[in-house]
Amino acid sequence: MKWIALLAAAAFAASVLCSCDVSDAVSEDASGVGSAAPDTEASAPQATPEASAARPETPASDPAETAPAVVRAILLGEDEAAPEGCEEFHDYDSAYRVRILFTTDAAVREFTFLGLTFTGESDGTLRFETEEIYTADVFTPEHPVVIGMTFVGAVPDRGICYADADGTEHYLSLDLSGKDGSLLLTEFKPS
Repeated sequence: MKWIALLAAAAFAASVLCSCDVSDAVSEDASGVGSAAPDTEASAPQATPEASAARPETPASDPAETAPAVVRAILLGEDEAAPEGCEEFHDYDSAYRVRILFTTDAAVREFTFLGLTFTGESDGTLRFETEEIYTADVFTPEHPVVIGMTFVGAVPDRGICYADADGTEHYLSLDLSGKDGSLLLTEFKPS
């Protein structure tokens, strides 16, 4: 009887760990590409190697000047070459390292790869202390960035941040879905 109780407890714990509430962070568009944006309807990410970070639009007289940039993250295959003209940075060496191609549809400033230390949660938003690991010299549609990194543990330990053309900073953790292995970008607040 004790093993049945232990099995039930383990199943409950697994369901809690795998059913993360990402209602404020991840949604998908009609193409199935996940996007991290506040105030979006929650839905499970599709089995896709892409994730993107979009921000809500701000009112403006000229939408072309203030339209928010979209940053996309795409898992590259082991033998897949990075596009020409991109910077490439590799975190520590590991047999489990993956390469992620980051692209944008508009120039962003201070695109930085971060080390994260979880500090807690408030109002449904994760909080992390951040440490700058790498900052791209240029990050534009013509000059994407490839980051080589390893996913370790259940809590994200790597992320990115960047500033819009208007100077607004955005912080996103990098994680893999426990449901389908797709790449997730989840907005967080730095501590």
